[in-house]
Amino acid sequence: VAGGAISKPEAATPAAEDGGAASPPPLTEIAPQPKAESTAAEAASKPEAAAPEGAVSISPSPPICAAVELKAEGTAVGATSKPEKRPTIGDQVKILDTENTRQYFRSGVGGIFHIVKDAKDKQPYLVENSQVWLHESDVELIG
Repeated sequence: VAGGAISKPEAATPAAEDGGAASPPPLTEIAPQPKAESTAAEAASKPEAAAPEGAVSISPSPPICAAVELKAEGTAVGATSKPEKRPTIGDQVKILDTENTRQYFRSGVGGIFHIVKDAKDKQPYLVENSQVWLHESDVELIG
């Protein structure tokens, strides 16, 4: 090149012969990489390999919608629904067959009773005609 001028390589952005705009350089195809079988924690702990020059790096992002776990009855855990009412004084409850009721209130298992006291603690309920304090898991609210 004469006079110390540096010429631009023709392959990079050749100008159209008719005076039009320069065309963009050709795109290089990147070979697909095999999927890595690793967890998100493993992936976060590994240093990232350098991408080829000009390649666009896309990092994984968390899923847009959260997974919904299903209960055996077919209703979604965490689904927006009306919270269950906690039994309290005056409510009718069915006495369930639990370890506590089998040991201390066998005659009441399966029966329907009114709650007469609610201590609002871990063993809150006293039902009519009984001196046995019941857990919330020992009773089921009726209607």
